[in-house]
Amino acid sequence: MAKRNDKYKPRSDGRYYTHVSTGKYDENGRPIRISLYAKSSKELEEKVAEARYLLKTEQYVIEPEDITVYDYAEKWIRTYKSVKELNTNRMYMESLKYVVGLAIGEIKMSKLLSSDIQEMITDHKDHYRTCEIARMFMYQVIRRAVKDGILRNDICDNITLPSKPRTEKRALYEIEKKAVFSAELSNADRALVYILYGCGLRRQEVLALRIEDVDLKKKLISVRNVIVFDGNRSVWKAIPKSQDGQRSVPIPDDLIFAISRYIHNVSTNASIGPKDGPVLLFTTNGGMVTKSSFRVTWKRIIREMNQAVSTKQAPNPVNGLTAHIFRHNYATMLYYSGISILKAADLMGHSDIKLIMEVYAHLDEEKEQAVDKINEVIRAVL
Repeated sequence: MAKRNDKYKPRSDGRYYTHVSTGKYDENGRPIRISLYAKSSKELEEKVAEARYLLKTEQYVIEPEDITVYDYAEKWIRTYKSVKELNTNRMYMESLKYVVGLAIGEIKMSKLLSSDIQEMITDHKDHYRTCEIARMFMYQVIRRAVKDGILRNDICDNITLPSKPRTEKRALYEIEKKAVFSAELSNADRALVYILYGCGLRRQEVLALRIEDVDLKKKLISVRNVIVFDGNRSVWKAIPKSQDGQRSVPIPDDLIFAISRYIHNVSTNASIGPKDGPVLLFTTNGGMVTKSSFRVTWKRIIREMNQAVSTKQAPNPVNGLTAHIFRHNYATMLYYSGISILKAADLMGHSDIKLIMEVYAHLDEEKEQAVDKINEVIRAVL
């Protein structure tokens, strides 16, 4: 028996798919294509032939409902998300290109089913955050499609996410704290780590610090700007005064010497900032730190920390350490210093109030458990 040789291959849902170019382009110069589906390769081949004939004889009418999920979603991003933060815009575009687009991008919006979206989510069940972003993305796209009259109902209502894995939100381990102060770091790396440790700044805030933002006499750091990554490119952004991200943070006495020594070195060899004026503390070849250069710096810091505290039993005890863990550790230090939640929010920026409350609630619970255990020991003796 001859081996069957279908021209088109079935998708995971059993349907056969292809698209036919109309030879026309939309207002943005992208080719307009017709998406075709069928129950078999033969049926799809017949639909392709028919569509090409109708296009050739100019009898094929391209209706709005012919737009694919990919094209509609891309248009939605350009229309409604282009003014959003770079990271938000990039997050949606990456989801479209690498998740949504590959799974359901070629389906017509008017033919999209809830089961198509759920299957896409299920296929990525081992990557919870990917599923979360994809569902959030599709929620918004589908609701706009309903308003535009392409879909009658919100088909995202019953889309479920896989079970969320437990992630450890932690402060620094004791071995990591020891490594922070015993590692043989360069002046720049030490200043970076000390600011993360002692001031609790976000990575993007530290990288945007200028000399004028550090008041060594008052021992204060003023947070006014951030550097965000657009791919590997760095983008300078001023924090609006209306937001609580702008703040002043005290520099601990024990860290001021190392930070001031580095700042004096920078002052004598100034690196110009993004507007040919302010001198940045941390730079890449005299300019803003890029994503790749920060990754190199961080790997170097971790390597030096490991060398400082390694043993034969644990040659690399510092693992998985991120800048955000330093921030979590800072919130922990504020708690043990008796700082109120409201004051902690002033120091860390009110946008992270959820993180602060989680840290404080967790430590309160640990304290209560410790008291209960002490009481149990005492009762056992009496």
